[in-house]
Amino acid sequence: MDDGADKFYQAAFLPPELPTPANPQKVVFLVDHEDNNSVIDKTDFYQYLNEKCQLYLSEEDQFNFIFSSSGPHQMMSENWISGHNDSITQAFSQLTDPIKNYSDLFDLLENGINFLIENDGLDGDIILLANSDNISWSHSQDIEDINTLLQGTNIKIHIVNYQSENFYYEWVWNGPDFWTYQNYAFYHDITLSTGGNLYGSIEGTGNVWANISSILNDVKSTDYNLSLIHISEP
Repeated sequence: MDDGADKFYQAAFLPPELPTPANPQKVVFLVDHEDNNSVIDKTDFYQYLNEKCQLYLSEEDQFNFIFSSSGPHQMMSENWISGHNDSITQAFSQLTDPIKNYSDLFDLLENGINFLIENDGLDGDIILLANSDNISWSHSQDIEDINTLLQGTNIKIHIVNYQSENFYYEWVWNGPDFWTYQNYAFYHDITLSTGGNLYGSIEGTGNVWANISSILNDVKSTDYNLSLIHISEP
């Protein structure tokens, strides 16, 4: 600004642009359920998943569901489903009572991993929703097969363990004793090795409804380049 004698300058601060979304998310939800391991209403559970998918997924995202079932596992779709709310509503409405009283956890995981690999999802996420408890040390070969399938991928496995019944007390010779569940070691190992997250009552986050929101928030948080807004501690 010039008044003829003096010149005045105005300083302007331009804030950095907000982080922009990265590549769209590809998420496969897996549901492995045993009736006697929780008191959850399966119809309410299914509807809640519908609502949370609509809340957290964007139309650029793609997702699918696979439900444990005798014979072939039940897929929500043979292909990716758009994260647009209309597509989510339509996909959920096409299935009736898909959550069965049936568990085949390792085969279900293999199905989910293979779906990602075969459908351009090498950087995708698996969200396992399970209350089953049939993993034992005799499944070591199954665990090895899962790890072999994951080689060469960046697939993260996240788990919401909504088991609320049939925990057991582990007695330790030199203490401390603790409550645990059959799948504890596998859940911790597979989430740790893939960079995923684990939520469940033994882990201190017992509300299944909140845990589903938390796990979806974890997955969606990778949509942003958080380094742009990270403030280092002194």
